[in-house]
Amino acid sequence: MMVQDVFLAAYDAKHRTTAKDRPPLQELVQAQPNREWMDIGFRTFRFHDLRHLHAVEYVRAGGSLYDLQDRLGHESITTTEGYRKFFTPEEWRAAKYAPGTQKRTQQPKLTG
Repeated sequence: MMVQDVFLAAYDAKHRTTAKDRPPLQELVQAQPNREWMDIGFRTFRFHDLRHLHAVEYVRAGGSLYDLQDRLGHESITTTEGYRKFFTPEEWRAAKYAPGTQKRTQQPKLTG
């Protein structure tokens, strides 16, 4: 099924229309693309959302919070802890206290 078919099926379900009485696809997309998509439950997708998806899936696959901090390049663990809202308390505890991980100490910057 193509994206346009999914969109049109969702649009028809929300607005109780059929192929015979709904506006043409081009009209729906060109007139007010964001309103129509959000109206049926889609939201705007940002490329940065892939970074968030990676972070969540990494932790759920057993990665530690401190390793994730390094992967994402966060200077502070507090920034990485912003992902807490995506996890159950058990998942978060497992990530924070994963075996073999320790809080990273900031390494001295090389000058020179």
